[in-house]
Amino acid sequence: MRFLMPPSDTWLHIRQVMLPNVFDRTLTIMILSTLMAGFLGIVSAYLVVMFEFTGRRLIRFLLYLPLAIPPYIKAYVLVAMLSYTGFIQQTLRHFVDVDPRWF
Repeated sequence: MRFLMPPSDTWLHIRQVMLPNVFDRTLTIMILSTLMAGFLGIVSAYLVVMFEFTGRRLIRFLLYLPLAIPPYIKAYVLVAMLSYTGFIQQTLRHFVDVDPRWF
């Protein structure tokens, strides 16, 4: 039961020195990227709705792409993880004696 043991010196160093810096930077990046994406999305949507210009229909269509890309990436990652050479099946084959034809 490793979780009942006291933390190692390495973990204490990571928790005291590295995690605060990483957490601050990550939080800053998250906030700034959210604000920038929101600003760009609102401005581009406003321009497409309020003004007539060449390429307006194409830009209006392209504004939907950010909604479609995350599910595509998620599906790609899931296929990679669940494939025969993926992390999940390799782990199962390593720890459990299962016939490879089962997969």
